Amino acid sequence: MKGRRRDYFEDEFRFGTRTDLGKRWTAKGVRPVGRMNIGYDYGYLYAAVNPASGRAFGLILPSMTVESMTIFVDEFRSWLAANGETEADTLLIVDGAGAHRSERVSYGAI
Repeated sequence: MKGRRRDYFEDEFRFGTRTDLGKRWTAKGVRPVGRMNIGYDYGYLYAAVNPASGRAFGLILPSMTVESMTIFVDEFRSWLAANGETEADTLLIVDGAGAHRSERVSYGAI
């Protein structure tokens, strides 16, 4: 596939746990007693997929920030090189999230 452009579509999604205060069945007038741990714990899965070839690259990062996007792009570049793909023949398509549009993210040739 040398010289042929490869399109990768990038997106991310949040995963994790979130405490949900729920209800319990009890007899009328009885208030349920129980321990509860209220809090959040989550991360973000960043992924780039080439639908034509089925090739995909993913990375789990702690947040959706410019710094995380920069890490993803740098690791994506390394993955391309390790798999014999050139940046010049690769197009990374991202959505309009603020972390993607920042001038601090260097997409270079991809």
